[in-house]
Amino acid sequence: MTKEEIVSGISSYLEQFNTLKINLCFLKKNTVDYSTHDLIQIIQETCKIMSGEKLFNASLRGKLGVNAFPSLTNKFLKFVNGDGQDNEEIDAWYNAFREVGNSRYNFFRLLQRYYPTLDFSYITSASQNWISLGNIILKAKHLNSWKEMNERIIKRFRRTLSQEEENINHLRNLLDSLSSYKE
Repeated sequence: MTKEEIVSGISSYLEQFNTLKINLCFLKKNTVDYSTHDLIQIIQETCKIMSGEKLFNASLRGKLGVNAFPSLTNKFLKFVNGDGQDNEEIDAWYNAFREVGNSRYNFFRLLQRYYPTLDFSYITSASQNWISLGNIILKAKHLNSWKEMNERIIKRFRRTLSQEEENINHLRNLLDSLSSYKE
């Protein structure tokens, strides 16, 4: 990708989300090699965070992981049932959903790198659900159809919660099989 293409993409993005701050980072290819023990720890931590058993950031308070879905859904619906016109809050919701989606996708890539024969499509499904939540926000913003989108938003939250719960179960099963594997 050329510098001009990156600048053009960022410019287009900023036209829609003019309150955002963008940090551009260039990453080197990950050359870290994880042992099975390391991967087990990473997956265990991820399960604990996703299930709300552990904080990934000590400064956070309240419900986390799948336990946070009811309050997250209610807070979002309260926002959209208002006027839904606070661009900074729209940007924050969109970015939060997109970041979780990207995080799930990166986790998929990590697992796929070490276990290419295993099916991790359930993680990409979760990634897509989170990104779809963000896209619903964009659609509602551009069509100014916040209240009309309520049912669709509720369904997507439910689908995303269900997917996250399934992911936790799949990952726990993966942990069971990896734990019996000796390096």
